[in-house]
Amino acid sequence: MTRTYKVIGKEEYGVELERSGDLVRLRTHTPGWPFPSECTLPRAALVWICGDPEPAELVEAATA
Repeated sequence: MTRTYKVIGKEEYGVELERSGDLVRLRTHTPGWPFPSECTLPRAALVWICGDPEPAELVEAATA
């Protein structure tokens, strides 16, 4: 499954690599910076942009 997220409050966006509970590991990209990086953020710090929809239980947990 592929999901793309925008990091709240930043220009970064990223593709989900894996998820562990409330944490999402992303390969992030910043506009104007040529090198991707990886980071792990809580789901609450992310906004789903596109890709596979999140299962309902993940959406409920992130907004709770």
